[in-house]
Amino acid sequence: MRQLFTLLAIVASLAACGRKTEVLTPIVEVTISQGNASANLTTEVAATPEARERGLMGRRSLGADRGMLFVFPSPVHGGFWMKDTLIPLDIAFISHGVISEIDSMVPCRVPNCPLTTPAQAYDMALEVNPGYFHTQRLGVGARAAVAGGLPEAS
Repeated sequence: MRQLFTLLAIVASLAACGRKTEVLTPIVEVTISQGNASANLTTEVAATPEARERGLMGRRSLGADRGMLFVFPSPVHGGFWMKDTLIPLDIAFISHGVISEIDSMVPCRVPNCPLTTPAQAYDMALEVNPGYFHTQRLGVGARAAVAGGLPEAS
């Protein structure tokens, strides 16, 4: 009987490990400026591998001045995909606080989604609604500043 209880405890423990827990995403204010143009965004921060992988998957909308800021522990050169992302997005790749590239991405619902990979390494990326940077008169060379602190990236 004791072996049965031990087995049930192990099975219950393994089942609990498989459950996804909802993790609250930190929020920061990001100011993008270039010349006389400036825009303020409220962004969710994806600073862990799990949060970066999830990104904006499943979202049906994104507020006008909202976005997601992806933060990496060191410069990376990998790409972004739109798997299970329901809305089109623009992405700015940021290196040392300066936007080095802006690309547009479309939703993808097939197994092998294309990657959007910038020409240069970056340490942050910012996803926003399509056309946001153009509407705000911001482009490559704009500076991105985060108000307050960022969570440590892993």
